[in-house]
Amino acid sequence: MASLSTCLAVEPVRSRGFATIGAGYMSVGDPIESASSFIVFQNLTDANVMVSFNGFDDNLPLPAAGGLVLDVTANKSREGGFYVVEGTQFWVKHLGAAPTTGTFYITNFYGDEL
Repeated sequence: MASLSTCLAVEPVRSRGFATIGAGYMSVGDPIESASSFIVFQNLTDANVMVSFNGFDDNLPLPAAGGLVLDVTANKSREGGFYVVEGTQFWVKHLGAAPTTGTFYITNFYGDEL
């Protein structure tokens, strides 16, 4: 009988360049394809930004040249899962002054079976 293992997998990075980050929310790449174990947000622009999980609500402020790892499953595991759901679209806008350099990135990590 074959044994299945869960391994860490990663989706292609999603990004939005500084010139396209405005005062209103803009989507960052495509929606995630797999439920997230953890997500890395990297604001490599020179401006403070806000991230939204729905394009309307302010959810996650990130400073200029800052980042965050949103670790959804490290300390909590539930039968049936505890994840950011697949199909979630992330959005970003600047807070105050528009960025003049850099890129905003999101990388989604998920569990996959071998």
